Amino acid sequence: MPCFKKQDKILCAQEFLRVKKDGVRAGNKNLLLLFLKTDFTRLGLIVSKKVGNAVVRNRIKRVLREHFRINKEKYPQGDCVFIIKSIAANLTNSELRKSLEDMLACVKSTNKS
Repeated sequence: MPCFKKQDKILCAQEFLRVKKDGVRAGNKNLLLLFLKTDFTRLGLIVSKKVGNAVVRNRIKRVLREHFRINKEKYPQGDCVFIIKSIAANLTNSELRKSLEDMLACVKSTNKS
């Protein structure tokens, strides 16, 4: 079973800013995805306090990390930064995963052309 390793995470503030500045944006009412093509597939999550209390924010991050860990091959090669909107706090885990998969399909389709 694959695990979520340190090299799979975007940790440094400079890396987040680089993706924000140079990356491609895609969004829906729940998530905003910033994508920058690189040599590795990595995940970054931004969940502000506006989303909810710590329990809610951690649940959302846990679901997104788990989806990344299990479905890493579905992610485009590059840095993916997800910015979670406050409406996502009301979603169930399955709705959150569905929203995430819709975003990935959108980025993959724009990446191919």
